[in-house]
Amino acid sequence: MPRMDGITLKERVRAQRPEIKVIVMSGETANIIAIENTPDAFLRKPFIPPTLLKCVQRVLAEAYSGVCEEVEA
Repeated sequence: MPRMDGITLKERVRAQRPEIKVIVMSGETANIIAIENTPDAFLRKPFIPPTLLKCVQRVLAEAYSGVCEEVEA
């Protein structure tokens, strides 16, 4: 995103809608992201589409909080 990073976007969205679910995607490790943020889930890049789908499903359906693991293609 040219004008703001994802963390700033997350903070702005949560300020307006605190109930919204957030999945942070990064090439960094989950520990680094968790220190500075409060996502519902973390997905490490690169990932395959089925992994993203499973992560979104878990966060929405199960109120999941944690690291989304890579799934088999």
